[in-house]
Amino acid sequence: MTAGVRRAGRTVVMFSAEAIRTTTNPYLTELMAALPGDLEAVTFSRRRALLGPVDVLHVHWPETLFRRRTALRTAVAAALLVVCLAAMRLRGVRTVRTVHNESPHEAPTGIEGRLLRLMDRWTDELILLNPHTRFGRDLTSTVIPLGEHASTYAGHVLPAGKPGRVLHFGLIRPYKGIDTLVRAFRTIADDGAALHVIGPAKDSGVLDEVRSLADGDDRIVLRPGFVPDDALVREIGEAHLVVLPYRRMHNSGAALLALSLGRPVLVPDNAVNRELAEETGPGWVRTYAGELDGAALAVALAEPVPADPVRFRGRTWPEIGTAHAEVYRRVAA
Repeated sequence: MTAGVRRAGRTVVMFSAEAIRTTTNPYLTELMAALPGDLEAVTFSRRRALLGPVDVLHVHWPETLFRRRTALRTAVAAALLVVCLAAMRLRGVRTVRTVHNESPHEAPTGIEGRLLRLMDRWTDELILLNPHTRFGRDLTSTVIPLGEHASTYAGHVLPAGKPGRVLHFGLIRPYKGIDTLVRAFRTIADDGAALHVIGPAKDSGVLDEVRSLADGDDRIVLRPGFVPDDALVREIGEAHLVVLPYRRMHNSGAALLALSLGRPVLVPDNAVNRELAEETGPGWVRTYAGELDGAALAVALAEPVPADPVRFRGRTWPEIGTAHAEVYRRVAA
């Protein structure tokens, strides 16, 4: 008998996030809140994994469950996670995996790689954020897109955009291509242009490189560190263009957030972003081929904000919550 049956028909879904904090990705908090009443969403804990009650484990960004600051702590966390996963498999807990990225942004170590492969083998069903995602195993999958965030930040004042303002927000990490953005921006001769780079630095080396590249150009504002919601909305609102020059882009919550708040984005040209451009309407998603350069940035920055509002399809949270609930009920049964 599963834990869900014991709890008067409620299916318990344990998300891989260990706690809900101010820094938690709003995708998770919105999804957990959007689930229907017959589902109970809880965060990950070793006690619950070992003893229950839990019917479905929903994994997002699996490396966050065991990746720590040192190799020793990572090894300990990985060993404990294997025990938890094995206990849940023995109890019949089913595992759903949302494939946010086709591969981790930072290459896994030996221990990490082995554990990621184990977690792949112990996955029962997939949720894909777009139809182009590829996974290492042939499993039943459901496409449920990323959600829009206009409602998430509706309580914050959105200021008017400032002509010439370019914004990059989010974690400062190697794959984000922020160095190419700074180089491209510095080729723009307009004294009225400005570039703001905001967000926590996951890699001090990348932050040092960006600082060095920006040195001497007063138009570039670098604000590393956690950005509270009101400040984030203000920065997005004041931007004329949000630029996300990722070296590898598959799904982007940052792009959806910027579009949700009515700011166009400049992103690499690929199949996923071309479909997003078709969905949202002319002028909202602008793309470039190859590595971002000053010419592509200048062209995108010169375009006005579209007059027609952004169009989204299937991205409201009630729609997303209902679609997830159908997956959870199916795998739990």
